[in-house]
Amino acid sequence: MKIYVVAPYLAMESSMKKIISEFKNIDISYGIGSLYDGLKLAKDAELKKVDVIVSRGGTAKLIKKHVNIPVVDMKLSGNDILKAILLADNGYNTAIVAYSNITVGAKEITDLLGLKMKIYTINDYSDLTPILIKLKKENVEQILGDIVSVNKAKEFMFETILFQSSYETIKIAIDYAIDLINQVKKSNIRNSLNYKFFDSINKDYCILNKNEIVQSKFTSFSGLPISYEKLIGLKYEFREKLKADELLIYSSKDLQIYLSRELYEDQYYYLFRFTKVNIDSNYLSGVSLYNPNSLYKFVDNSQAMKKSIEELTNIVKTEKIIALCSSDEFTIDNFLEYIYKFENKSSNILLIDLRYFDFSNLKFLDLKNINSLVFKNVSNINEIVEIKKFTGKINIKVYLIINKRYWLHDEEIIPYIIDLPKTIDRLDDIVYIFNHYINYYHNSIGTTPIKIKNDFLKYFDIIKNSSINELIEVLDISIRQSEELVLGFDEFLKNYEKKKETENNYIYNDLTLEELEIKIITDYLRKEGYNQTKVADLLGISRATLWRKIKKYGL
Repeated sequence: MKIYVVAPYLAMESSMKKIISEFKNIDISYGIGSLYDGLKLAKDAELKKVDVIVSRGGTAKLIKKHVNIPVVDMKLSGNDILKAILLADNGYNTAIVAYSNITVGAKEITDLLGLKMKIYTINDYSDLTPILIKLKKENVEQILGDIVSVNKAKEFMFETILFQSSYETIKIAIDYAIDLINQVKKSNIRNSLNYKFFDSINKDYCILNKNEIVQSKFTSFSGLPISYEKLIGLKYEFREKLKADELLIYSSKDLQIYLSRELYEDQYYYLFRFTKVNIDSNYLSGVSLYNPNSLYKFVDNSQAMKKSIEELTNIVKTEKIIALCSSDEFTIDNFLEYIYKFENKSSNILLIDLRYFDFSNLKFLDLKNINSLVFKNVSNINEIVEIKKFTGKINIKVYLIINKRYWLHDEEIIPYIIDLPKTIDRLDDIVYIFNHYINYYHNSIGTTPIKIKNDFLKYFDIIKNSSINELIEVLDISIRQSEELVLGFDEFLKNYEKKKETENNYIYNDLTLEELEIKIITDYLRKEGYNQTKVADLLGISRATLWRKIKKYGL
């Protein structure tokens, strides 16, 4: 394994010597030179059969165009860029001039720090002179840039500061070069095996060669779902039975293991493919075990949320059946997470969605190890009567999720109803909920935004009548599309209005007059917090007429 580093400036030499002394088992050498001097060094290294060349910025970009071996661009770390920017924030009128590998990160940092430094991205060495002449006319005094920009800026008598690569940054680039060389070797094996082991269906697998795991990937499992010893045992048990096709070698109630084998350069490669058996498959239609949604962060900073949680905590001590009233899936999930974490502390909540569940199947429910039953989308008295009949015989907590409560006025049927907070009452929770969602996606799939702007909730009145679940749907669209580090309300609002327009177009097309009336009344009731007097005034009808329509349509 041979690595050659083209260092664009002399100050990098001390770090290179230290790195070479640490990587004793790898052939690492270096030379000092930028742009065309660096290119000459790289071409000489290519003739000496090095595996990878490491360089930086414009020099790396130039080398990539003229050599036929992999080139690793030594990316500056955020810490490297931050140090240089803080050094440059010294009272001089400063501009940043560099290749895009630096300016992209520099813009993010200056935006976050609120600094007013001008930033110019160069694509070619020829871009430099016109930019520097322009900056001289604008009375810019100092240039912060890479070695190419700094050297040229000195000719124009600017003060200069160089973006330097720290020892840690150089070491990361060397580590990446080593990984790249190993990956190229693995890719050669992949090609030779005709990608048999890397089909898109293989989401959880490991590959053995000489009893060593040489490749693995796990998406449904946190790691190897069986012990290494058992893996080796299965290999030896079934290796003589393997033919051309994949073989099912292990099956349990929650795991299946398949094995296949391929010969390459006189060595066998064994693919173990793991499949998680759906634990809900044993349940009836509409029935599943509850698992918390990691995106739906439980937040109770608002007084309304604290009050409802306190109410639930007090009632749950004495009552077997409790009704939670809300049409907001997000807030419902928050309360289920509270029950899950602070009451049961294990996956023992059984969800029954009455939209899909047949009541005649109640007697077939498997309630072994179940501590709580949650009936979702309860919509009439008859359903509650059936639930009470069934649960009266078992010692399990029962929660009823009710979207609307106008039909629920008989206290003997269900005496305890907790009205869960609406969005308008959760102002103090929204920032934490939104930022958690943004950070989750930023860390897991690399979306750009990392938080919402500080004045985001200044415009809260515009969105306060929507459910948090609806707002999260808009937030999801916004963070996936945004290229801004800090998400502003204007961008969010565009997607919010677009979604509302789409919903309205979809909802009102092809409706009968009766369906349209139901939709309009429902929307107004939700928007006005179910204040019938106000809704009647807005619709231009009497409150009695509105009440009759609500009763007629079961709203």
